[in-house]
Amino acid sequence: MRTLLIALIALLTLALCVVAVGGAYFFLTISQTTAVTVPPSPQIQIVEQVTDAPSSAPPTRARPTDAPATTTAPLPPTLAAPTLAAPTPSLSGNDSTLDMLLNNDVPVNDRVRLAQAFKGIIPNLATPAAPRQYKVGDKETFWVSRDPNHSENEQTTATLRYINNVAYMWVEDGEKADDAALKKSADFFAANIYPTHHKYLGSEAIPGVDNDPHLNILNARIGGGIAGYYGQSDSLPKEIHSHSNQREMFYMSLVSTKPGTQYYNSVLAHEFAHMIHRYANERGESSWITEGFGDLGMELNGFSAGHQESFTQNPDIQINAWEVEPPGASIPHYGAAYLFLSYQLNRFGIDYIRSVFSSNTTGIPSIQQALDKFQPGMTFDDVFADWVAANFMQDAAQDTRYNYSTERLDIRPTVGYSAFPARGSDTIHQYGADYIQLLPDGKDISFSFDGSDTVRVIPTDAHSGNSFWWSGRTDLSDATLTREMDLSSAKNATLKFWTWYDIEDDFDFAYVAVSTDGGKTWKPLQGDTTTDRDLNATNYGNGLTCKSGAGCGDWQAEPQWIQEEMDLTPYAGQKILLRFEQITDEVYTGSGLAVDDIEIPEIGFKDDAEQNDAAWTAAGFARIDNVLPQRFIVQAIEFGRTPRVVPLQLDAQNRGTYRTQGFGKNISRVVIVVSGSTPVTWQLADYEYQIQ
Repeated sequence: MRTLLIALIALLTLALCVVAVGGAYFFLTISQTTAVTVPPSPQIQIVEQVTDAPSSAPPTRARPTDAPATTTAPLPPTLAAPTLAAPTPSLSGNDSTLDMLLNNDVPVNDRVRLAQAFKGIIPNLATPAAPRQYKVGDKETFWVSRDPNHSENEQTTATLRYINNVAYMWVEDGEKADDAALKKSADFFAANIYPTHHKYLGSEAIPGVDNDPHLNILNARIGGGIAGYYGQSDSLPKEIHSHSNQREMFYMSLVSTKPGTQYYNSVLAHEFAHMIHRYANERGESSWITEGFGDLGMELNGFSAGHQESFTQNPDIQINAWEVEPPGASIPHYGAAYLFLSYQLNRFGIDYIRSVFSSNTTGIPSIQQALDKFQPGMTFDDVFADWVAANFMQDAAQDTRYNYSTERLDIRPTVGYSAFPARGSDTIHQYGADYIQLLPDGKDISFSFDGSDTVRVIPTDAHSGNSFWWSGRTDLSDATLTREMDLSSAKNATLKFWTWYDIEDDFDFAYVAVSTDGGKTWKPLQGDTTTDRDLNATNYGNGLTCKSGAGCGDWQAEPQWIQEEMDLTPYAGQKILLRFEQITDEVYTGSGLAVDDIEIPEIGFKDDAEQNDAAWTAAGFARIDNVLPQRFIVQAIEFGRTPRVVPLQLDAQNRGTYRTQGFGKNISRVVIVVSGSTPVTWQLADYEYQIQ
């Protein structure tokens, strides 16, 4: 199981800390911040805009490498003005695919059930009758991850150095830690972080898997740029997860942190939020919300989360995604997720944010569920649109709708124009933001937008035809695709199929498995690219992991369609259940498993996924054509005496036009905010625009 970790590095100096690790930079501000307050209701004016549509697509402009509000040369005066078109909304097959994926109920990774099904293990889930009575000086053996990013796990011994009524402070043998500093942080945790989290977020499991209300903090040699992590596997019996330490536990790096410091304490606040969150949301939450709450836990205790700058330097970060490639890619996601949740806390209050925290669902539905309860009629897209406008407006608005009470952000325009006509094109992440700044040129202008109509679900196409089976992309999931195969007349049998997969290296696995007892137990089949390597105690045997056709460890490599062959001869002469299955952990999940052109030649079976076949039972898997309708959120922020936000209404072809009134007079500048808004995909959207 993957640990939840906070990828922070500390140079123990004042203010902003910056360290390069593996080519990436990690940021942390360790100064105290003020308490969270909720400002009054919004006052900024919202204006509805009439839909217009350009008739021709403007030519392509390369994305700028820097983000200042640069002046761009005007186009020749022969550029034709756009014509207008009325909206023509329609429901297409692409909409059906989107609806299907939005309503696809992906089963949860139930490790107890999976251990029984794959390994025949029936674990003892009873807690000890009485906890062990520890005293300072006692020793224990623990599993620890030396580098959670690279699956370097080993056992070590540690000595108990301090006890209070909340925590045990352990130090790895051979490592140095000051007793007074350990006591200082442990007591700060007990007196401040522990009651604050209980007040605002809820409680961890008490007394927990070890029947001991104390939390365990292991201070050890942990590298890889990791300041600390919370191991969710520790709540499982060792029979289920061989690396479990069977207690509620945090791990703190003595390489990157120093007990007794604000930084150390802020990391404890982050990790404790993870522990409570996992208990509050039994379903298991998406990585972006989980890590956002980790940083929000720091804010609730008066610490600055520290990742904001990496996000504000590039706000085109998909809020509902979590990227780990290239190295360091996750850092701005911490900042984005934290700021989005902090914005909602500031706007809607603690009861709302606690509802998101304990939603027992995952991703965007967690936020929508809370909105339905506390802000009926408001959608996730509504809140997101307000947030990306607020990120740029800041002090320009005296309003909780478009301003934070505790954060001041420095987001620069993606590109700027001050001479017209002009035109450009770019790409945008789903639920990211580009900011296009327009400065006065002596007259009113029009900004005409034209966005792409469709987007792919994952970055590939079907091996043949148009459709394939896809596992989905959900954290802590167990997606299956099952059907009966009759091998009664066969003496030999071979399963052949084409597959494309992007599965988190050595943490998540996919399997092709067979059951001969009606699905009670399953045996994974061995193939050309399967592995029994089990670095993180998450492989049930003969699993597929990493990238098809590219292997492990190369983040620049792209998955390829490959053909797998697996021997079914041991099952000849009987009926079996055949299953494709992907199992993911709590943190990052890759693009998933795609399967196409499945065949067993000896019995004449072949399925190219082009037609629906009711013999397949899909739980989490979906048969898709890999095409979704692309949606956009486009807004114009007008800066003047009273700033206002003007939503652009787009037609069915994603076209629309915004026009200024009083540009250079009552409007000093305009910033167009462009966001993709198609859920369930991480693929980029293309758009173009003309300014006249």
